[in-house]
Amino acid sequence: MRKKVKNCGDKPFEFSVFARKTVVVFLCLFAALVILAGALIGAFFALRTAGKRSFDDRRQEQINAETQYSPDEEAYDKFSVSYEGKTYRYNQKLTTFIVMGIDGSKSTDAEDQIEHIGVAGAGQADAIMLLVLDEENLTADIIAVDRNSMSYFEAYDSDGASLGALESQLAISYAYGDGAHSSCKMTLNAVSDFMYGIPIHAYYSMKRQALRDINDAVGGVTLTIPVDMTRVHKSFVEGATVTLTGKLADKFVGARQGVGDGSNEGRISRQQLYLKAFISSAIEAVKKDWSLPKELYEKIADNSCTDITFDEMVYLADIVTRLDFSFHTIPGKTDTDGRYAEFRPDPEGFYKLILDIFYICED
Repeated sequence: MRKKVKNCGDKPFEFSVFARKTVVVFLCLFAALVILAGALIGAFFALRTAGKRSFDDRRQEQINAETQYSPDEEAYDKFSVSYEGKTYRYNQKLTTFIVMGIDGSKSTDAEDQIEHIGVAGAGQADAIMLLVLDEENLTADIIAVDRNSMSYFEAYDSDGASLGALESQLAISYAYGDGAHSSCKMTLNAVSDFMYGIPIHAYYSMKRQALRDINDAVGGVTLTIPVDMTRVHKSFVEGATVTLTGKLADKFVGARQGVGDGSNEGRISRQQLYLKAFISSAIEAVKKDWSLPKELYEKIADNSCTDITFDEMVYLADIVTRLDFSFHTIPGKTDTDGRYAEFRPDPEGFYKLILDIFYICED
């Protein structure tokens, strides 16, 4: 079992406001893939085995790249760190994914702050989270990374030439790419550096339309409105049974201001309510139409960008229902005195969080 860092793992972290929709959409994605995996029947086990092997290869490739060193660096062990008199070793069995919710609007902070962007209108990573999968212990740690986190990363002009290191919000790293794979890789590298260099093995980005498409593909999601939400939509009356379709699903999942006590905790409870209702709707929809899994997969692909292969997705879909999920945020403060919000992590709390999730205490 993974050993916890003293005075770190025992204290729960609150899930950040900024990641409000991304977590639900990503879990909905996995829920849809669970259904998809069940429909594969004969091919399922072969795909699952290939997917697991593929993730093993990803981790080993990362380890091999990290352990290349010159003779004069022979004594340096990049996978081992010391903290408060104890030795911690990076858990090489973890697989880490970066998941991004992309804001593709033309008027972005990125275009205001940056004179030359890789591709005009590429957007920015408005929501960022890490999914840390421990297959051995069947746990999944989800870390919300504030999109306003300040960090240094390499920037590029519209011709792809390097502009050197830039200190800016992590969300903007995405804007220097093509709005697809190169943007995802840029944000992946920027977040990895920000997270003390922890390996990130795969990426998945999604547009806001993804939630709406998945929701509507199962015929909408029916649930009971838990609190008065009429400021969000007139049909969201407390106690009313409503079938969420299209933008209504987006509104229900993301609403916070003017709802209940306005807290993020209240919103998270509503997101959990939505996810449970979605899974129920999806199961019933597939019973009626066995071609639906293929439709769900295609709709996800239309509004996403990923380097996760199909067999890897099948493997993830198979184990997701057995995972124990934990949610974390990075401790720190947001400075709003300037033109743009700047999140600065608390160094000690941030480092303890990294050790707690990614490292095993050897003492």
